[in-house]
Parts: sequence; structure tokens; C-alpha cells
Amino acid sequence: MRTSLRRSVATAAAVVLLAPLAACSSDPDADPDADPGAGDAGSSTSALPLPAPTSATAADGTTAPGSVLGLGDTALVPLDRSNGDGSAVVRVTVTAIEPSEAPVPSWADDGDVVHRIDATLTVESWDGEERLTVGPWLGGAVDGTAVGKADAGVDTEIGCDDPGLGPVEEPGTTVDVCVTAVAPADATVVAAWARSGTAYGFDRGAPLLWLP
Repeated sequence: MRTSLRRSVATAAAVVLLAPLAACSSDPDADPDADPGAGDAGSSTSALPLPAPTSATAADGTTAPGSVLGLGDTALVPLDRSNGDGSAVVRVTVTAIEPSEAPVPSWADDGDVVHRIDATLTVESWDGEERLTVGPWLGGAVDGTAVGKADAGVDTEIGCDDPGLGPVEEPGTTVDVCVTAVAPADATVVAAWARSGTAYGFDRGAPLLWLP
């Protein structure tokens, strides 16, 4: 059983301040199986004011949905099992959000570029029961709306093609991950930890955000 692991991965955001926008947005980045081109890759470049960093703690000790952090800040997030049996808790630290020179997918709009989001996941607790492989619930957002990820081929080209956490992980396991976000070159892309159908979802919750 591993106690430490480093590798790069791909897979897959609005806070209370951005909740009105989030309520009507789609969430392609929240589900690792979602169509990477389903997001609003042509999000407006008119920059909305970014919320001030603020973080709260939920009743279970994890970082509350809607918290806003800066690069290098760490959130404690729950990972419910895909099959509904058991859970895990992971520390997530977003370390960089930068545009890349990777080719844009065919569905991208003129002026779009592939932004790369780097993060580190560290397993805080794991109940020991096997669960399905989990990619990071991490993606990008612009002005409170989730943006699509690059195609799998682009992910591979820039080293963001590893599946992430395995079916069983020991506490202390550390995984370096990167995901992509396709958005206009001059857009302010934030990192969003979001999963549809949970308290962190665009659809009915408030994702965690990391500001660039």
C-alpha cells in the first residue's frame, strides 16, 4: 500500500456572491464523465469583480461550500463514493492557474486558449473499502460559469492525462494533478472544485473557488 505518490492527472464553481449566476449554468467540469466540450467555452471576457477570499468550516470539519481561497491555500473536502457506500476526505491545494500554448480543441471559440490548473491532493482519511477510481472534481470557471475542458488529446500533450486517485488510497497519499480549462486568453479563470448534485455543485450548491 502506498504512503506517498506523485503523478500528473487530468480529468474536470460559484460562491455565495456568484450564486445567482451559478443557478443557471451547466457544470461540465464537475463530472469526470461529462462531455469536455459541453461547457460555455466562449464565456464573456467582461470581468466581474472577484469575491474576496473567505473560508468557512462545515459541521463535519471540511471546508464549507462557497469558500473562496487563493493560490497555495488548502481546502479539506469530502469525497463520497460513486456507489454511495463509504467516503473519504482529501486536502486540495491549487498551486497554479496559467494559460498554455497547447492547441485549442475544435469546438473552442476564436480567441480561446487552453488554461492549465495545477493542484495537489493529499488523502486525509479513507475508510478502507474499495471505491471507483476518482478524478479530481476540479475545473475552471469564468465569471461564475463553468468552462469546458480541453480534449483528451490536448490533455495528453501537456501531461494532464493521468486518472488521479485510485480505487483504494492510504491516508497521506499525495497526488499532483492538472486539469484544463478552455476560455478566452484575457479572461480571469478561477479554479473550481465542483460536483453536480452535491453541496459543491453549480446546479444546487456553491463550489469552492481558488483565485488566480
